[in-house]
Amino acid sequence: MFYSLLCTAKVNDVNIYAAMKYLFTEIPKAKTIEDFEHLADIIIGITPLA
Repeated sequence: MFYSLLCTAKVNDVNIYAAMKYLFTEIPKAKTIEDFEHLADIIIGITPLA
């Protein structure tokens, strides 16, 4: 699963280190489907990291 996230981030020119660091801190906090969709948008490159 994480390999797929890495490949998706790389293809979409997302900073892989920053995205993974953010995901690993935010995944435990995600409670709703919207929370998980927001995390997916970051990997896809729709939502930029702050």
